[in-house]
Amino acid sequence: MHHYNCYGLHAVFDRPSELFAPWQEEDGPVDVRLRHEVVPRQPKFAVAHWDEEGVTLRRPPGSFLQVRGGDEVIVDEDFAVRRGCPVGKAMRFALPALIHQRGGVLLHASAVSTRGRAVVFLAPSRTGKSTLTVALGRRGFHPVADDILGVIPSPEGVRLIGWERVMRLRHESVVYFTNAASPGEEGATGAGHRMPLFAQAERAPIIAAFVALRRVAGTAEPVVSPLPVEEAKRRLLPQIRIPVVARNIVRSNAADLMAGWLAEQTVVGMDMPDGWQNYQQALDMAAAHLRKLC
Repeated sequence: MHHYNCYGLHAVFDRPSELFAPWQEEDGPVDVRLRHEVVPRQPKFAVAHWDEEGVTLRRPPGSFLQVRGGDEVIVDEDFAVRRGCPVGKAMRFALPALIHQRGGVLLHASAVSTRGRAVVFLAPSRTGKSTLTVALGRRGFHPVADDILGVIPSPEGVRLIGWERVMRLRHESVVYFTNAASPGEEGATGAGHRMPLFAQAERAPIIAAFVALRRVAGTAEPVVSPLPVEEAKRRLLPQIRIPVVARNIVRSNAADLMAGWLAEQTVVGMDMPDGWQNYQQALDMAAAHLRKLC
């Protein structure tokens, strides 16, 4: 058996993988096990089929894998051998179902961590979540996730699962970080750019705080303030994402689960400058605020 750090989870595979780093403590509790065997063919379905054992996922062209109980993944031999599906690719397909089965939700968010504790940034698109995540990565934080992440309960607290391997930055943010040109030049709002995301190097961190992020015109420095529960729900619940593999639940179930966490966790609002002037100073101040939350 092979032990790996799979998106911050302790995973045991029956075959080796080059995508994940070895798990450093092989005698610790196992979060998920993956094995290969023949998966029984299910009645014809588009993407996912549910039964009493779990969910079977169809991956084109005509291959299958099963996710059971939030801790077991079975990869069809045909999928692995004839279709050339490596273990890492199978885990990426299975992760949303694993999160759902473990009582978690998916969020449109980004996150950073330090010392095993994470801060999650939730906001609509074009608010600066990815830009802030990259900037904090240059200030001693560990970027964990960008755009989509999973949140699951655990005995130690609410844990964060991030599986994106790249950061998606808009052109004006790339310009800011590389100083290749001045933000606002012609073409600065073109297609998104991709930058490497730091590899997962620690156990899935415990969430220390949820941050409702905004860009506010006229703000020269970050403003961080506690967010009342009802305001937190209004601003953060719209960032819940229901994956295709979890369409057998209604959105209200995920919203109720998330609302319960917001009532128990530290939730703050953070307003950042809406522009690049003095942004470097604002980032330094934001990093100092977030270290206190962790």
